[in-house]
Amino acid sequence: MPLPTDPLYCPKLVCTVYDYIFIGANQPLIGSFTIPIGELIHTIQAEREREIEEIREVIDGLNKIISGEVVIPNYNKVDNSLNRESETTSIQAENNALIMAVKKQIKNTIKIEEEIKKPLLDDYDDNLRNNGD
Repeated sequence: MPLPTDPLYCPKLVCTVYDYIFIGANQPLIGSFTIPIGELIHTIQAEREREIEEIREVIDGLNKIISGEVVIPNYNKVDNSLNRESETTSIQAENNALIMAVKKQIKNTIKIEEEIKKPLLDDYDDNLRNNGD
């Protein structure tokens, strides 16, 4: 059943809290509170509408940039061709560093696996020697 959206008829949730003493023989009122569900619905709806409008503005701005209607000024004083080359070089350096880090991690993992296996093999060899005597 849908809730009414007219502010005059919007529901409020009223909660009362009772204590449970002596297996329910005595139930004194501890407190009560009200949750204004209607106001929450209207507040959240208004917030969503604002967010949707802001998102539409961002999308429109991005579409203008993509289509070329708006040109983003370049405040960099360095020649763009030099800048692109340095960006490519820095990206390649970052990629190389990542590859080296991954290779190092793999080597460390293999070393750890070998170290873990050694005691197991040593124990197995010791058991063979003891049983063979």
